[in-house]
Amino acid sequence: GGETAEHPGLMPEDEYDLAGFSVGIVDEKDIIPVNTVLCVNINAKMGSNYTGTTNQAEYRIVAASISKAKITVKNPDMDNKNLFPYTGKEVTIDKNNLTVKVGNSILANNEYEILENTYKNNIRKGTASVQIKGVGENYGGTATVKFKIGTKRFQWFFRLFG
Repeated sequence: GGETAEHPGLMPEDEYDLAGFSVGIVDEKDIIPVNTVLCVNINAKMGSNYTGTTNQAEYRIVAASISKAKITVKNPDMDNKNLFPYTGKEVTIDKNNLTVKVGNSILANNEYEILENTYKNNIRKGTASVQIKGVGENYGGTATVKFKIGTKRFQWFFRLFG
């Protein structure tokens, strides 16, 4: 499979970008092993509408992406619901709050990481989110984890005066 894209104003109308496209059968000896890092240099063609310096990118071959993982969020302090109390400060989650499942496999804690700088809407009551990223030999890609921030919990204390 592949992807084509038109770039109005950047490319002539009869030209397209083509990415990730392949046709045919690959011999087993030509299959790139998992965890291989490919370094790619991209050069602008003379006379094209693209200008600038050479761009470089790295791609890591993984067995599976977590982008479509089934992610369950549970807070043991709130009866294992996807609910965290409002504190007036940033509310964050950790791996103990998550179950990440790709296909039939539940990921171990060392197979993904929480991207701390991606929290959104995690101070006030409502729906907050954070990104997680697949790591290690088997997993790549990113996924969004959504969690709820509820009202502050109240504790009532009763004193009996005698």
